[in-house]
Amino acid sequence: MKKSERFHRITLVLTAVMYGVSLVWFLVSYKGLDDEIGIHFDPQGFDVFASKKFGFYPFVAGGILTFLFQLFRALSGRLKPSPKISEKGNEEYRALIKVFADCYTLLVAVFFFSWNASVIRQDSYIHCKYIYNGLVTFAPLMAVALFVFDVVYRIKYRNKENKKK
Repeated sequence: MKKSERFHRITLVLTAVMYGVSLVWFLVSYKGLDDEIGIHFDPQGFDVFASKKFGFYPFVAGGILTFLFQLFRALSGRLKPSPKISEKGNEEYRALIKVFADCYTLLVAVFFFSWNASVIRQDSYIHCKYIYNGLVTFAPLMAVALFVFDVVYRIKYRNKENKKK
């Protein structure tokens, strides 16, 4: 098994465990929650209160984002090859996109696990102080890294047959 496939499986297992644990935790805690709970917050505390049924929102939002990243990963194999990059370069580029999709899937899972925990505990401190700030910093860095890799792949795996004379 390739390292990328192993990483993909680990990603899916970790994501499922995070969502599963937080869902079970929410269901166990559901009766103990007030009828109106804080569901959205900022570093100062909760700013949106709604019925505790809305506590399921982070699961739905996280599930949708996870699905979209994994769909993006699955469709990366259908990318039209770039004539500017060699065949090996195109394969390597597709593999890189799959790794990035898995990394973003993990980021989303950590973010929503933390959000779920904050809603269940009705305490936003850990999510806002550590998780949110870290992911807001890390996600754009990953996006910039993808563009840097794009430039590197175009240079390293330049298609010599398609070079202008």
